[in-house]
Amino acid sequence: MAGTAIAPVVASDLLAKGFAARLSGGPSVEAWEDKLAAYGTDYMSMGAADIQRRVAGELVVIQQQPVL
Repeated sequence: MAGTAIAPVVASDLLAKGFAARLSGGPSVEAWEDKLAAYGTDYMSMGAADIQRRVAGELVVIQQQPVL
């Protein structure tokens, strides 16, 4: 039951993060490269659930970035 109450809050937070990134122009190419490098090292020390949560947030930001 708690999972159904938390899911809308998580989705709302992800959407807010994505739209905030859109309004600010989003991360630069260099920032994305730094994030990818961090994922490479974090992969060895973090659990899958933590990585999935971070990736979900990043995907929302990517979807809101303008196409060049």
